[in-house]
Amino acid sequence: MDDVYAINVAKSNYHEGFNTADVDRVLSVFAPEFTDMSGSRPTHYRDDAATKLRRSLAELFAEYEAKLNVIILGISVFEKNAFDHGWHELTLTPRNGGEPAYRRTRYFELWSKQPNNDWRISKFMDNQDVSDIVDKVSRIAALTFFQLAIQLAINTFAQAGRNFKFSTVGNQSNHILRTIKDGGAVLTHSEVSFHAIT
Repeated sequence: MDDVYAINVAKSNYHEGFNTADVDRVLSVFAPEFTDMSGSRPTHYRDDAATKLRRSLAELFAEYEAKLNVIILGISVFEKNAFDHGWHELTLTPRNGGEPAYRRTRYFELWSKQPNNDWRISKFMDNQDVSDIVDKVSRIAALTFFQLAIQLAINTFAQAGRNFKFSTVGNQSNHILRTIKDGGAVLTHSEVSFHAIT
């Protein structure tokens, strides 16, 4: 079996284990001794990692119905080791009623080929994914500052020369605010036209 395909099959078992609340199926993807560096738990090593993960999953599945979506960005194989990274989107619905909770984490896994040629996770690491809304707002603020600087320069030039009149594009903050809400990109520009006074 192709190595990348085999790892994809194993990830399917991980995915289905969560969605069917099957602790053993989830653990079947991990090596007998592995390192668990999950962002929401202390780090555990070797056989202790399996014991603690089993307990954590049993408690999770008892309290919540879990739905996991796995997004694999890439799998790279290097002889008997492989790297896998992507996102896990987990929705937890309380079994006794209540609103579902959504959690998106970015993960990185080291896979090791076992003596029987099966691929298993030997090191697992994840943490909370971070939205890029801060970056979007920063870009918008920088563009707005740039527009204001241009406007100030134009005003200064016009006041000093008094030989030109100028017109600029109107305030378009409504487009910027709508874009923040919709999560889209922002492109802005200033248009200036000079006319000699005769």
